[in-house]
Amino acid sequence: MNISTKTNNMSTTLLNNCGQLLRRNFFKIFIATIALLMGGESWGQGTLSSPVFSENFGTIANSTALTTTNTTFSFIRVGTSTGTNRIVALSPSSFTSSSAIIGAAGTSISSVDKTGLTPFSSGAFTFKVKTPASLTSAVLVSAVGTGASFASGNGFTGAQLSAGFQITGTSLQIRSGGNWTTVQTVATSTTYTITVVFNNTGSTIYYGASNSLATNKVDIWVNGTLAGSAYTSATASLAASAFRIYAQTGEFEVDDVAVYSTMPTSNDATLSALSLSSGSLSPIFSSSTYNYTTSVISSASSITVTPTTTASNAGIQVKVNTGNFAAVTSGSASSSLSLNVGKDTVVLKVTAQNATTIIYDTIFVTRATPVSSDASLSGLTISSGTLSPSFSSTTYNYAASVTNATSSVTITPTVNQANATIQLKLNTGSFGAVTSGSATSALSLNVGKDTIVLKVTAQDATTIIYDTVFVTRAASADASLSALSISTGTLSPVFASATYAYAASVSNATSSVTVTPTRNESNAAIQV
Repeated sequence: MNISTKTNNMSTTLLNNCGQLLRRNFFKIFIATIALLMGGESWGQGTLSSPVFSENFGTIANSTALTTTNTTFSFIRVGTSTGTNRIVALSPSSFTSSSAIIGAAGTSISSVDKTGLTPFSSGAFTFKVKTPASLTSAVLVSAVGTGASFASGNGFTGAQLSAGFQITGTSLQIRSGGNWTTVQTVATSTTYTITVVFNNTGSTIYYGASNSLATNKVDIWVNGTLAGSAYTSATASLAASAFRIYAQTGEFEVDDVAVYSTMPTSNDATLSALSLSSGSLSPIFSSSTYNYTTSVISSASSITVTPTTTASNAGIQVKVNTGNFAAVTSGSASSSLSLNVGKDTVVLKVTAQNATTIIYDTIFVTRATPVSSDASLSGLTISSGTLSPSFSSTTYNYAASVTNATSSVTITPTVNQANATIQLKLNTGSFGAVTSGSATSALSLNVGKDTIVLKVTAQDATTIIYDTVFVTRAASADASLSALSISTGTLSPVFASATYAYAASVSNATSSVTVTPTRNESNAAIQV
């Protein structure tokens, strides 16, 4: 008896089958396993898990009659009309390992049933089916419901069906109220995965990524795509406790049969939108992109992210750097995420409704190094004289006095922040660059007050401080002459700066003379 519970995770079942067939054909099975694991199954209606009943026919040998011993069905009936009536294994199959051929001739019915299920008012049933080469009069019916028609040779009565579908000729039909309603056409010799999701409860149920199903409604999915929605239930409010597939006037291949008493859950862990409170995402947001970068200014000490899930029932958590994950509401801003200077890593963890599908979206946030606004000096010295008051970073005006003999001074300013710059000007001159910590070139002093201005510009280029040094050069005490001449006659003795008395002789005819004195210090005054 095959009791394998193959769900929609086909890779798990195939691995089990591989263990059984390993000795016979290792290489063939290994390649098949790898191919299936890479391809996987995609279910648009969501993830179906924990079936209340399933049958995948395992590795039953080809043409073996299927019974309640080698399958998990509770009732199997082969039709009795004239012609080919059979329910046998097919291996190799159109799907994986073995499948079932369910066939009946004429008006006879060949059926497989599962009864005794715990009643459920919402859920799903699904299986794979391959249509026969001719669909002219072939019929395949499958349903969940309750009543004596299950586990018997009889057809259903309408009141016994919770939900059902049929393939009749080239039409796929859903049981809606008391009628069969065509959903789409089907082709001959073609495989389909058909899933019916029904809700016979008293309230709307949400399932999959973003699907809703009102009370007493049915959706039908074909190959992972919603083929028809919101059909009226076969019988309103009827709970199901049994399942059946039967064929009439044709043969259908069936595999991977499963019945679920729970609704499909979403496996969608993608985002539909993502935005930041500061900076711009690069590249531009896309649901299929999971890594982004952005840059923010140095003053941005924190950031918020606003993620929106594609599926309303997915959950989001966020963390920054080595912190812990914290929940975020889809479509709302997260709490503030503190940023360090340099690269920060913001990780969004999106968990699908099925709790197993998880996608991590990462944002690398680079916070710029802060730009200094410090335009102060940490040191200031003068080559001659003494600053008054003593230097302080918060003092911006100083005075110094030098002797008359000091015709120039140098200034050595040092910035407090290495990225600040210094310029200097003397009196009415122009500003010129000065190297922090180095003496300026000689600054020529006039006698009296000279004004030296230091212009310090912070790294931010907007903060500027002016430091001023008022240097007073003393007046000269030199009252000597550097030269002395007379217009007529000759001085005796010969002129010398340290000689202060001279004589000169002129003729009687010279009634006047002029003297030409030259002061030794340009600021001295001469009177005669």
